[in-house]
Amino acid sequence: MFRVNVFDFDKTIYDGDSTFAFYKFILKRHARARWGFPKVLGTGLLYSLRVLKRDTFKAVLYRSFLPHIDVPFEVGLFWGTHEKNIKQWYRDMAQPSDLISSASPEFLVEPIGKILKVRVHASKVDIKTGNLLEPNNRGEEKVRRFRAEFGNTEIKQFYSDSLADTPLAKIAAEAFMVHGNQRNPWPKH
Repeated sequence: MFRVNVFDFDKTIYDGDSTFAFYKFILKRHARARWGFPKVLGTGLLYSLRVLKRDTFKAVLYRSFLPHIDVPFEVGLFWGTHEKNIKQWYRDMAQPSDLISSASPEFLVEPIGKILKVRVHASKVDIKTGNLLEPNNRGEEKVRRFRAEFGNTEIKQFYSDSLADTPLAKIAAEAFMVHGNQRNPWPKH
């Protein structure tokens, strides 16, 4: 039977939040991308107060800068300086059958997946407009996408830093909560 290990990305195998690291990277490089910063800040505040949904905030964020940059070029530059943030414990255990399942945008995570030689499920975003093309790859959506591609394939091990990923943890033979470089058994609820 084919089995696969599944990994969340941000704060799990990537040290930090890749979306916000990329956004800061772009703000430093492109003055025009800074024009949307006040709206992103305001929308972020409303999201943190639970007035707006996560998808609304992410769409505002992506629309603020993606239309003003050459996304593939900038992503290549970004990974040239940020690939070092992939945690060593993951590099030591990585296998070609691994799957990274991330809520971060596919345009950002897929290139590092190619470098690591693993598959990626991530949030689909139009790089020209910043619009979300499908629901954010989070929670139950991660399970839906996994089942759509892999059917009833067993998840041997699952790693994440977030309880939002409990739906994937529940279908894994073993699940681990990641804090920094520590990996502990998934909390029982």
